[in-house]
Amino acid sequence: MRTSASKNETGQSLIEYVLLAAMVALIAAALMIGLGHGGKTTRDLTVEFRGDGVGSVTWDRGGGALSACPSTQKWCTVPFAAGREVTFVAIAAHGSIFAGWKKACAGSAQACLLTMSENKKLIATFDKIP
Repeated sequence: MRTSASKNETGQSLIEYVLLAAMVALIAAALMIGLGHGGKTTRDLTVEFRGDGVGSVTWDRGGGALSACPSTQKWCTVPFAAGREVTFVAIAAHGSIFAGWKKACAGSAQACLLTMSENKKLIATFDKIP
């Protein structure tokens, strides 16, 4: 004997209704994750330069290709894939020294590892060698 599932007034069975509700909930959750940053799948890093020296901040764009932001620009903003881990390296020009990081990184180590989970600001200071 075959029994049919009971249907609501729109003709949906309880199973169909539950499956539809679960799909809607999953789609809503996915949208909320994406919309947490205005729907963007990238996060911006702004590099600002300070000090009287000259240098640049470099990073790997992927596949070994390097990009750089020179201190002659005073600042630059670069988009990265959301959640990507990026190592930034400060390189002083001849006659200058790297004095340190502020904001998203701190300290005087030349390399700084960031996870781009949100928009960030990084300050690199280069000083002239006395």
